[in-house]
Amino acid sequence: MRLNILVDADIPAVLEYFSPFGQVRGMRGHQIGPADAAWADVVIVRSVTRIDRQLLGGSNVQFVGSATAGVDHVDENWLREAGITFAAAAGANASAVADYVLSALGVAAGMGAVENWPDVVVGIVGYGHVGRLLSARLERLGCQVLVSDPPQAATGHMDRASLQLEELLERVQVLSLHSSLTRTGNWSTAGMLDARRLARLPAGCALIQTSRGGVLDDRAVARMRQRGDLAFLALDVWEHEPVPDPDVVAAADLATPHIAGYSASAKRQGVEQIVRALELYLGLPAHGAIRAPDARRTLSGSMDWPGPAGAFSWLTRQLYNIRKDDNHFRETVMTGAFATDTSERFHALRAGYGTRPGFDAYRLHTDHSRWQALFDAVTLQ
Repeated sequence: MRLNILVDADIPAVLEYFSPFGQVRGMRGHQIGPADAAWADVVIVRSVTRIDRQLLGGSNVQFVGSATAGVDHVDENWLREAGITFAAAAGANASAVADYVLSALGVAAGMGAVENWPDVVVGIVGYGHVGRLLSARLERLGCQVLVSDPPQAATGHMDRASLQLEELLERVQVLSLHSSLTRTGNWSTAGMLDARRLARLPAGCALIQTSRGGVLDDRAVARMRQRGDLAFLALDVWEHEPVPDPDVVAAADLATPHIAGYSASAKRQGVEQIVRALELYLGLPAHGAIRAPDARRTLSGSMDWPGPAGAFSWLTRQLYNIRKDDNHFRETVMTGAFATDTSERFHALRAGYGTRPGFDAYRLHTDHSRWQALFDAVTLQ
């Protein structure tokens, strides 16, 4: 059966991936509406498209795929009630987000905002795919990692103790957020990191937010950074996304447009997971790798060892120069280029983002054991 497949046009190689299944129609994800969905049998989206009754009610859509790890844009309960099969790309971008966090920490270490690196206590809130991978890299670097994830702890599937959030906040020097956004139930995370809880953080803490906008009180954390209560602030997601508060952007040391998970390998893996889910739904045999993996890149680590913080900062900058993304986003926001239509321009920044290589695309050429050990820890090789 040839299917009508409506796809977010900003998903890479969309024709290559989905044309074997039928007729493909691409649209900007945030512009997809009920009239467009009425044409489709299959809808493939990113996080910018809200999937619910309003979009799909009365349509013939049988399968929805989201090439993203987060699913707070999807009304999964309604999809189940409507008999629509749903698939997401859980874990596909975990490595890319961990790359981003380490790159942000490299900036913080380089500017002296994280003292005694790597002998620091890092708190991870949310212990899913990203939290687990990040904790493994951090511990290999020599950091002490504390985690808080009560829903995971309740399942009995944690491989370590889960602290109460308030206890974790009081003990950390770095806080990295990786919770999904939920607004209902016993484990709602909306507004979880509010001004009251943020006040528990020790003075001089660094905070990195790559989870979902709405988990953190952006204005409260911006005020803390402006007062100097925080030594470093990196924000990739925004409380009122896709309309970031310019004052919050100005307060952040790093500001990017929700692209932490946008490495080349993460995007490829995310789409391939949805392709395989669609094959399974249709009863088709699964294919092998759909596209060739990224070409390996070589770094040279022959320079003198500048100490743990300097080496970490240098290496992460070679693997991903996060400052370039920060500068582009900051210039676009702060020069008033967003004045005509903030939402459209934010979406354009994400859609037009040049896919960066993941850390997994690199190898290190060096005769120095310390450089090799550091590279292996950062890339988890």
